[in-house]
Amino acid sequence: MNGPESAHQLQIALDSSSVTTSELNNTIDLLPSSRCGAVLEHQLQQFLQERELLRAQVAEVMECLKKAQLERDAYAQQLKTERARWQQQLLKMAGEVRADPSAPRLRWLTGSSWASVKRE
Repeated sequence: MNGPESAHQLQIALDSSSVTTSELNNTIDLLPSSRCGAVLEHQLQQFLQERELLRAQVAEVMECLKKAQLERDAYAQQLKTERARWQQQLLKMAGEVRADPSAPRLRWLTGSSWASVKRE
């Protein structure tokens, strides 16, 4: 599968199948009991088995996708928390530098870039 879009498309295709198992079984019952009917019945059974197998595979892929999304969200939250902690630490250190008159003066640009370091 090529990602969640493919799994979703496959699930839609399986769910929107216009032929139900009972309809297919009713069609088989109407066929003559000749060799042709037996071949068609065999093909129908194969189709039904393959469809169920595909549904199971789609369900498995969807579960894997949900797990991966949860892991991604947890990691993103961890990064946000860590970033906030480092920003707090940086602000604390900047406050300590401002409080020390012998420390170099730091001039900030926008964001977190340094403009220059000057001794006054």
